[in-house]
Amino acid sequence: MSRPKNYRSLSGYPDVQAVLDTAMRKNTWPVELHFDESSKAFHWRHRANSYRVALRYNEEIKQDLVSGTGTCRFDDLTFRLRGSTIEIHRHSESTAPLMIIDGEEVEVELDTSIIDEL
Repeated sequence: MSRPKNYRSLSGYPDVQAVLDTAMRKNTWPVELHFDESSKAFHWRHRANSYRVALRYNEEIKQDLVSGTGTCRFDDLTFRLRGSTIEIHRHSESTAPLMIIDGEEVEVELDTSIIDEL
């Protein structure tokens, strides 16, 4: 099967893919990545976010989705930069967002069954 015309290559992110796959497999949060310099941590975080953008974009092409609606299995991860360390956090059902409606807090129900299957 040939790649679609605008397909984005993921081959430039083997380190990012390895870290994220390992983190998801271990499923112990947060995950910390330590770098020699804060600039290297900043650069890795940028590449990790670019990798997720490419995954979403490729999903849009494969599924013929509207631009900006693609998803990837790493969408529930957050990368926090702490000096030369990156903390990777995973959102879970225990962190359901709250909405304010007419001055009252209302807990939003989240369906995490898809996340739990990963």
